[in-house]
Amino acid sequence: MILLGAGHAHLLLIERAKALREAGLDPLLIAPRHFHYSGLATGVLSGALPEDANRVDVAALAERRGIAFIEDKAAAIDKGAKTVTLRDGRAIGYDLLSLNVGSEIARPIPGDGDVRPVKPLSQVTHLRFDLEAAFEQGSHPVVVIAGAGPTGTEVAAAIAGLVERRHARADILLVGRPVEGWQSLYADLRERGVILFADRRVAERSETQVQLDDGARLRCDFCVAATGLAPNPLGTSVGATLQSRDDAAIFAAGDCAHFLPRTLPMLGVFGVRQAPVLARNLIAAARGLPLRPYRPQRRWLSILDLGNGEGVATWGGLTHRSRAALHLKRHLDFAFLRRFR
Repeated sequence: MILLGAGHAHLLLIERAKALREAGLDPLLIAPRHFHYSGLATGVLSGALPEDANRVDVAALAERRGIAFIEDKAAAIDKGAKTVTLRDGRAIGYDLLSLNVGSEIARPIPGDGDVRPVKPLSQVTHLRFDLEAAFEQGSHPVVVIAGAGPTGTEVAAAIAGLVERRHARADILLVGRPVEGWQSLYADLRERGVILFADRRVAERSETQVQLDDGARLRCDFCVAATGLAPNPLGTSVGATLQSRDDAAIFAAGDCAHFLPRTLPMLGVFGVRQAPVLARNLIAAARGLPLRPYRPQRRWLSILDLGNGEGVATWGGLTHRSRAALHLKRHLDFAFLRRFR
């Protein structure tokens, strides 16, 4: 059995390695060496947390659980031949294949200038390093964030926090459609140096500028793409059992799984909740037993890190902003990561 990718669901699946082997499965994990946990990514970007605070050594975790590991990514999947072709050219066969390869930016920004997407998450750490290097040189960079949804807003707040912690200067320009009901948050961000270009879109990136869809041109030293997410192209549509709708040998969880009973938000909490069902159904598939359905929750807790010691927690239609919210977020996030270290 190939486990392709090391997202939330597969990290939790690795914990059940003994049960997988007892079912007659021989798991092989193919993934990058490190998993960058989304819940703490902006804490790293803001300088509030060390650079490795959200990083898990996937190779070490696999070794501890006795799971074979290949550090690579897949280039293609041949369902007919039941092989995964890696980027290094190797083709590896499988009997069962489980996908947990995440998502990517939905709308790449065209142009010949450098753009930093929020996925893969390792880019967030690199952005912090580059901003700190600019600050050390006495530069006053202009950072344009394309996308003013929750992710883009959190990134803007994190960069404002980094500027504050480093006693530096930067212009932070947030371009996009703001989140409804967050007027007070955007007003506070404006006091922290974030300028909102509401209901506009970054259309193109050149070496020194971005052009908006209304023709305006803005100077830009760093451009961050937070333009929404789309499933990884290697992903697949799945039914309630997380089994592919067109291939019984393939399962998927997390952002790369297009859940056909109803569309799910691309949030890590769903991958976490899918993990036990995925494990049970892979074991059931190996044993020829009936599969069980995954029933997604209708409400979930989401907490944004504002980069200044505060968090914004949402639960259903309720919103709460406080230092206690960020404290709860840190507690939950570090508790999750401790399981894999």
